[in-house]
Amino acid sequence: MESSKNTNWEPTCNRFVAFLDIMGFKDMVSRKEHSDIYKMLESISKVSEEISKQPKFASNSVYITTFSDSIVIFSKDDTQWSLQQFITAVTYMFANMMLRSIPVKGACAYGEISVNKKRAIFFGQPQIDAFLLQEDVNYYGIVCHNSYDKYLYESKDEITRSYLNYRLKTKLKSGDIIHYNLDWFTPVKFIANDMSKSLSDDVVIEGIIGKLYFETSGSPRKYIDNTMDMYERYKEKMNGKEE
Repeated sequence: MESSKNTNWEPTCNRFVAFLDIMGFKDMVSRKEHSDIYKMLESISKVSEEISKQPKFASNSVYITTFSDSIVIFSKDDTQWSLQQFITAVTYMFANMMLRSIPVKGACAYGEISVNKKRAIFFGQPQIDAFLLQEDVNYYGIVCHNSYDKYLYESKDEITRSYLNYRLKTKLKSGDIIHYNLDWFTPVKFIANDMSKSLSDDVVIEGIIGKLYFETSGSPRKYIDNTMDMYERYKEKMNGKEE
């Protein structure tokens, strides 16, 4: 499957997609200086460039496009190699945004998608699936659509199946519903400690999420509280204590 490293992108094929959305963007624009919003978007663009320059992504295995408050990430195809790079890129992007105190949520899906980078053509049902599921997400996290689940469940490769990440009762606007979630908690800890901060896991996560309390009041804070709840559920899952 790793032969896809050395092949060109097919315009249309089965691939993975993640849709990330910056939360409260309209409110940010109305109450912050234009230059501050520009700097924030510029920092997101720089993270995207960092991903594309890393050796592990040298094979052009993922493509990231942004528009205003939305970031869309595509995999090259649906090989194990591309899936691995896709998950790494999505969680790395998400973790870096949270480290920059940019509130974000997202979802990923799988299926037939057309990606023509030269002509800026991007469409397919999975994009819609990821967008709609993202709208239902009620915490700072990345939730997996059933199309993604189905692909991994049907895979005969144990390594690929392990990419399901963690399955928990997930904070959605429609209620606490069991879904798989991509793990951004682990990469954000590594990134934070690479920045010469020898901190415990809890201090890193609580510090990142806690900063956002100063940015919101009232109902928007439910995302912060829900994220802390999800982190506690995640730790229980990792420690084998979940129900």
